Amino acid sequence: MLDNRYLPLTGASHGRDLGGLITADGKITRFHVFYRCDGLDIRQAEEIRKAGIRTIIDLRGGKDRNSARPSGLTYQAVSLPDFSLDSAESQAALTQIFQTIASSPGAVLYGGDKAEETEILTVLLFMLAGVQRQDILAFCSTCLPIAPDEEYPPASVAEIGRFHDAVQHAYGSAEAYLQACGIQTEILQNIRSRFMEVCTAKSSCIRLPIRHALNVRDLGGYPAAAGMTAWHRYLRADDMSRLDQADLDFLYAYGVRHVIDLRSLGETREQPDSFLQDPRFDCRSVPYMRQGEDTTADITKVLAANPLQHMQDFYRSRISA
Repeated sequence: MLDNRYLPLTGASHGRDLGGLITADGKITRFHVFYRCDGLDIRQAEEIRKAGIRTIIDLRGGKDRNSARPSGLTYQAVSLPDFSLDSAESQAALTQIFQTIASSPGAVLYGGDKAEETEILTVLLFMLAGVQRQDILAFCSTCLPIAPDEEYPPASVAEIGRFHDAVQHAYGSAEAYLQACGIQTEILQNIRSRFMEVCTAKSSCIRLPIRHALNVRDLGGYPAAAGMTAWHRYLRADDMSRLDQADLDFLYAYGVRHVIDLRSLGETREQPDSFLQDPRFDCRSVPYMRQGEDTTADITKVLAANPLQHMQDFYRSRISA
């Protein structure tokens, strides 16, 4: 299977690979190690095996679990009902889950009938690897189910953030918390080493490790009608005027050759694009804001009043313009 972020399983929603996220020490979470999904349904055993998955952890309650266990796959049922950080029942369940992961070869698929219980494990795995809080929340927010009348799920994302912060505040780290649950240090080190690898310019990254820009992301890995969007083809970024030589070298090695600067002419005059000083890149200015439209200062004022509504209106206007 290619490095597709989404796991196309029949009967399961939001199946996603946890690979491609940058960690605090500049490494990257490895693809094909952990997959999460909602509404876990393991009837499609052949699809699961083709993805390289060899272990299934079913987080659902007893009546919802699969009665038939597919052959050739390790199956472990461990429910996380009414999870509480310090309850003996919850800690025992986590201990069983992490021991199963450490002793299981191949990739692991886990999921439950509620997104929240699935994200508990997702958050702990990411924290164990050293993924930053904002990237954890961004990943989880795209996995949560959204009701038809909702624009986004703020309550659920906030709950995930509170769980992350509670672990951090009470124990200092996910590793310390899981050790307090009774999980041996060697097991946690084993899982971390399986889940992390050195990030290079050949890696497929969701958010690239660029030091002097905040949000450089690859648009690869999304499902499309004829397969998936390609990695190393299109990147989106924020302000590119502060990149240093190491950033430029990484982006060149990643495959970047052409740069389109969407900022206004005034912005490009005040803060010239870093790529202009490097002849390896073809850099072009194509201002997205028309003359006389909102300046950055004007947008900041509107955002302070009603940020969600303004951003929705702004992006809709960009499409029609």
